[in-house]
Amino acid sequence: MSRPLLLIICDFLLLSLLAMARFDLPHEEAAEEPPEAEVAVEQSGADIDLIEVLRLSLESEQESRREMALQLAERQTALAEREESLQQTEQERAELASRAERTAEELERVQREHENRRAELETAIAQREREAERMREEAAAVRERARMLQERLQERELQLDRAAEERRELEEARVALLREREAIETDLRIREAEKGILQENLRAARAEIDTVRVEKEQLMHQTDRLTAGVTQLAERSGAIQDEIRQSTPLSPHTIYQSFRENRIHLRFRAVHQRLLGNAEIDYETHGVFVSDGREVYALFSNADTPFAASDLRFLLAVGGTMTVGEQSYEVLEVNYLDADPRILAVRVPLEIAENAGLAAFPLAEDPLRFPEAVLVGRRDRGYGEASFQLNSQHDGYLAMERRFFRALSGEFSPNRGDLVFSKTGEFMGVMVDGAHSAIVGDPAELGTLQIGESFVRERAQEMRGILERRLNRVPQ
Repeated sequence: MSRPLLLIICDFLLLSLLAMARFDLPHEEAAEEPPEAEVAVEQSGADIDLIEVLRLSLESEQESRREMALQLAERQTALAEREESLQQTEQERAELASRAERTAEELERVQREHENRRAELETAIAQREREAERMREEAAAVRERARMLQERLQERELQLDRAAEERRELEEARVALLREREAIETDLRIREAEKGILQENLRAARAEIDTVRVEKEQLMHQTDRLTAGVTQLAERSGAIQDEIRQSTPLSPHTIYQSFRENRIHLRFRAVHQRLLGNAEIDYETHGVFVSDGREVYALFSNADTPFAASDLRFLLAVGGTMTVGEQSYEVLEVNYLDADPRILAVRVPLEIAENAGLAAFPLAEDPLRFPEAVLVGRRDRGYGEASFQLNSQHDGYLAMERRFFRALSGEFSPNRGDLVFSKTGEFMGVMVDGAHSAIVGDPAELGTLQIGESFVRERAQEMRGILERRLNRVPQ
C-alpha cells in the first residue's frame, strides 16, 4: 500500500472517531438529555460533514491518484527511459565487451607481433654484431693491407728512384753516343792511319827479324867474335820478340778461351734491410786473376754483387767465397779500385793461383796500341771485338762503340760488367756502364770493406759516402 493512500485512510478513521465522540461533562449528561430530533439533526450534520470530509478526502485521493498516476506515468516513462538506457548501456557494454575482446585480441596480436619483432630485432642485432665484428676484422685487414701497400709504395718509390737514375744514365749514354757519331769519321781516318803505321811497323819488324837471322848465320861462322856478339844479340832478340808479341794481335776466340780456362767464380750471400723484413740474397759473378808484376788480384765488376754504393745503404751482413779450380776460399775483404769504384779487387796469394794452375792476365802496358778491344760478356753472354776511342772529358776511360756486334757465341752489345782485353790478350779494364770502360793501369785502392764476421755496418755506410763522392767525378 502506498503511503498517500495510508494517510487518507488514517485521516478518515480519525474524522469518524471525532464525529462519534461526545465531550459533555458527566453531571450534565444526567440533567440534560438532548431531544432525539436534535440528536438526529446533529447526527445528520455530522454525516454531512463526514460526507463532505469523505468527498474532500475522495477528491484529495483522486487528486493524489492523478498525481500518483502522473508520477507513475513519469516513473514508467523514466523506467522505460531507464530500461532503454539500460538496454543502450547493455548494448554499449556488449559493444565494449566486444571491443574489449577485439582489443584483447588486437593486444594479443600486437604482443605477438611485438614478440616477433623483438625476436627479429634480437636476430638483427646479433647479425649486426656479427657484421660489425666482421667489419672490424675487415677494417683490421684493410689497415694491414694499407700498411703493406704503404711499404710496397715506399719500396716502389725506391725502385722508381733507381729507375730515374738509370734513365739519367741512359740519357747521358745517348748524348755520348751522339757525340761518338759526330766523331766517327775523324776516328775512322785516325784508325786507317794507325793501321797503316802498324802495318809499316810490322813490315819493319819482319825485315829486322830477317836481318837478325842473317846476322846469326854470319855470327856462327865468326867464332872469334862470338862471345861479345852473342850477349848483344840475345838482348836485342828478346826485345824484338817482346815487340813482336806486343804487335801481333790474337784472335778473339783465343782470348776468350784463355779467359774460360783461367776465370774464377765468386759467390756472396748478403742480408738486406727491407720494409717487409730482412731479405737474404745470393749473388754470383765471374772474375779473373790479373798481375801488376808484383801482386795478384782477383778483379770483377760490382754488378751482380751486394757492393754497389746504392746497396750499401741497406746492407746488414755479407760473406763470400772464391772458387779457384777445385778449391774454395773465404773472402775476408773487398777492395774498391781508385781507377773506378765500380771495379772490385780481392788480393790473392800467389801460391793459390799457382797451385790451381791458373795464369794471371798482365795489365796492358799500352792499351791504345790497337783501335779495337776484345769484350767478354758478363755471365757468358758472348764475346767479340768492339771499337773504342778515348773519352775526352774523363781521363782513364774509353768510350766503347754502342752497337750490336756478332761473335762466335752470339750477338750482344757492350754492357756493364763486361771484361775488356787488348788484342794481345792483356787485361785492359771493365765496362762500368753500357758506354764506358775504365782502364785498369794500376790496381790502387780507393777503400777496403771487411766482410764475413768482420763486417761492420757503420764502415759500410762510411764507405758508401766515399763511393758516392768518387762517383760524382766519373762517367755515368
